Amino acid sequence: MIALQLDFGGFRTQETTMANETENSTELKSDRSQPMQTTRRKFLVKGVASAAPVILTVTSRPAMGGNFCTPSGFLSGNLSNPDDSRSCNGLSPGYWKNHFPDRFKHTRFSSLFGGVWVDGSGAAWNPDVTLKEVLHFRGHEDRYKFGTHAVATYLNAEYRTRLHYPMEVETVVDIVQQVLTTGVYTDPSTGLTMDAMEVKDFFEGTYH
Repeated sequence: MIALQLDFGGFRTQETTMANETENSTELKSDRSQPMQTTRRKFLVKGVASAAPVILTVTSRPAMGGNFCTPSGFLSGNLSNPDDSRSCNGLSPGYWKNHFPDRFKHTRFSSLFGGVWVDGSGAAWNPDVTLKEVLHFRGHEDRYKFGTHAVATYLNAEYRTRLHYPMEVETVVDIVQQVLTTGVYTDPSTGLTMDAMEVKDFFEGTYH
């Protein structure tokens, strides 16, 4: 494993025998790329983030972007049995909850994804809820924990170059937007769909 500690002047690496997440590094710059335009049953939901310490812990090998780390790769495989031995280098919601980049602290979930998700009872969220707040939602506040994983995956995509994360920001946004507006995500290359729970499972499978 390699721990990357970054600052505005660049970054340095240090070999370590275990991943060490500390809170004394500087916020990374975002990396954006081109979109991949693109979910089974309807969950129609109407749309009703200063430099925080960030240290990214990543695996030393590059992400396996051509496999289950992309929507098409995931859909082409077994949805219920992902191969745990492979890593897409993503960081979990728990990591981002404790190392949230301050530049996103005022970013609203609805303004980023074009809508809001629902709580356990199916009630739509307040449209002013922020990405940081969503990361702290509990199960009864976030059905399937879809919103929490959407935010974590979005942040992984924002820092994809440093993490060697395969998905681009636009891809993540498109996936979430489709779920919020149609209830499912449809992959353009396969024509297959994922509902909200399956998208959550896909996102979760991209963490190392």
